[in-house]
Amino acid sequence: MISKIMRLIHTEATEQLKRSGEVSSAVLCFESATRKVSAYDVSALMRDQMYKELLRMMMEEKIKESKTDLVALITEAWMLELPASKVTKEEITQIRPSEHPNRQEVILVSLMTKTQQFVYRAQIKRTSTDIKLNEFEVLPSSGDIEGSLVRDKEDTPQLH
Repeated sequence: MISKIMRLIHTEATEQLKRSGEVSSAVLCFESATRKVSAYDVSALMRDQMYKELLRMMMEEKIKESKTDLVALITEAWMLELPASKVTKEEITQIRPSEHPNRQEVILVSLMTKTQQFVYRAQIKRTSTDIKLNEFEVLPSSGDIEGSLVRDKEDTPQLH
């Protein structure tokens, strides 16, 4: 199911990039029993750090509902890969990826299930004449990723 969803997201993101040069931020909620998908435009919320954290909490609450199987956030972002052993957590909070010379422009997809979170990224390649979106790749487990949209490992429910 996840691979099919990621292919659909890639297709739609590519079309949006070619049409307008950007991808609108959205939350998708999937209910497999009813085959229902609800979509919410959250572009305005992505402009403020406080709202990003509230958005993550809202996603966590939505996935707790019995009918909801998967919640996905799709957004454009600047990303920076740093060796964890050379940067402290305090230093990370001071770095603004959008201003760093080694930044990458990406589409991030944060998928939450009842017991897991997956973060995918696809790098955007812009030239003077074209925009391309690389294929999505899953990032390491959320314990290795920092960010306001990543659920803390200790906050991830466990099924017994």
